[in-house]
Order: sequence, then C-alpha cells, then structure tokens
Amino acid sequence: MVSEDTLTTTQLSTAPWLEYIIRFQNTGNDTAFTVKILNPIDTNKLNLSSIEFVNASHPVNLNWINYQRNMEFTFENILLVDSNTNEPLSHGFVHYRIQPKTNLSAGDSITNFAAIYFDFNEPVITNTAKTIIVLPTGLASATPARDKLHVFPNPTENTLNISGYQLENGKAQLRVTDIYGKLILEKTITSITTTIETNNLSLGIYLIQSGGLRATFVKQ
Repeated sequence: MVSEDTLTTTQLSTAPWLEYIIRFQNTGNDTAFTVKILNPIDTNKLNLSSIEFVNASHPVNLNWINYQRNMEFTFENILLVDSNTNEPLSHGFVHYRIQPKTNLSAGDSITNFAAIYFDFNEPVITNTAKTIIVLPTGLASATPARDKLHVFPNPTENTLNISGYQLENGKAQLRVTDIYGKLILEKTITSITTTIETNNLSLGIYLIQSGGLRATFVKQ
C-alpha cells in the first residue's frame, strides 16, 4: 500500500514522502517462526538515501542487499500464529517512507511490490502499488474523480478535510478503517465537504470510504 497514487511535477520539487506499508498474514496451519520480506527498491526513481523506517508490528531487522537492490525486513522468532488459531494475532506489517527523485517527468510511474517468505515456504507476492507522476493541470479539474475521495492535507496531523463524495437524499455515510479493516470512525455527512479530527489516531495509513469512493491518508 502506498500513501499517494499520484504526484504532480510541482510536488516533486519539494521531495514529498511516499509512505509504504507491507502487510502479511499467516494463513497456514501452524505458527510461523520467521517472516522475511524482500522489497525491491527502484533506485532510478526513488532516493535510497532518504529511506526511513517508521514502525512495524513486531521487532524487525533491516538490511539493504545492494546487488539485488532489495530492502530486506526479517522478523526472527516472530511466533506468528496461524489465522485458524487466532485471526487477529495472525497479522503483521512493516511501514517505511522514502522520497522520489525530483527529476521524474509527467507520465513516469513508481511501482513497488514485495515477496514475503514464511519460514521455508515459497514466497507470497504482494500486489503492486503504483504512483503516477502527472502535470499539475492533470489534477485541476472542476469535476472530482469518480472513483476516489479528495482528502487533504495528506499526510495529516490533527484534521483531515474530505470532499468528492455523493450526497443521496441530502446525506452520505463516511467510514474510516485502519489497515486491518478495523472500524475507527463512522459518520453521517450532510454537507458537500467535511472535516474529521485525526489527532487521536496512531501514526500510520488509514482507509476512508463513502459509498463506492475511497482514498487513503497518512497520520504523521
């Protein structure tokens, strides 16, 4: 999961952060003793020297494998129970952030995926998160995108402004969940824009949804 699916060429000049969360779950039939994540970093588009570890669900060792261009995250002796034994405790994640290079052009895209190894099993390959570089005019439209809510500022500290949802019969329903799908906030909206307080949220990435529209935001 990435915090931004688009960046403008203007934003690039200020070296914004891209926040990545790699989630995993033990869906096997026994406890996992070691979980290792190999995460290729596209150093042609991402500034490796800027990478910062944010947090993780369990103690983790970090290692840069230069010849592979891989970030390696190793959870040793994690003792991650399987989902059949205890579903809530079968999850884990690692969260880091990194800055894109400022010389990218409109039309470029930054892709990121990971391979997750549970003990000696074959790796599980994640989805590919993508951030597309666009011109500022590509976002300056009077009509909001139909498949995404508009949220700002993002990342946020204390408040988040939300727009782009559709009111039906004068109202809409807003839901905020964490990366595990746990409901954090549910709110009925009666105006075309709304604001939610985020100062009590833990640091990390959250999902926000209204009807069929959704977006992610980062609490920092």
